Amino acid sequence: MTNNKNITILRLYLWLIGSSLFVQGMVSMVVTTANLHLPTLIHKLIITDPLHSFIHICWGLGISLLLARRISKPRLVRLALSYGVFILILGFTGTFIHHPFGMQLGRGENVFHFLSSSVALILGIRVMKEL
Repeated sequence: MTNNKNITILRLYLWLIGSSLFVQGMVSMVVTTANLHLPTLIHKLIITDPLHSFIHICWGLGISLLLARRISKPRLVRLALSYGVFILILGFTGTFIHHPFGMQLGRGENVFHFLSSSVALILGIRVMKEL
């Protein structure tokens, strides 16, 4: 029997991550393309290189579209685990390879990747055990 509370938490987390990634990626692309200048702290928090922004937009849009379709519980788990594994690999890649694929992955980006992937994996595995 599946615990609806855990599924709700997983769904909310994925909505939060999906929408945040999409918005951050789009803002980063617009600011970079329009060559806008932001205060240094804001720039460091929001702006990523074009490839990294594109990855955020793709994952954010993909997660949001799948959640909007009210996917089944097993598909929800697969989505969480897929995101978690991909972002965890990105975190390790950014930690051990200087600017992988031209992406400017610094300490802040890698910390975000490790944290967001860990939460997705923990929540996904928790729900998977209940299916």
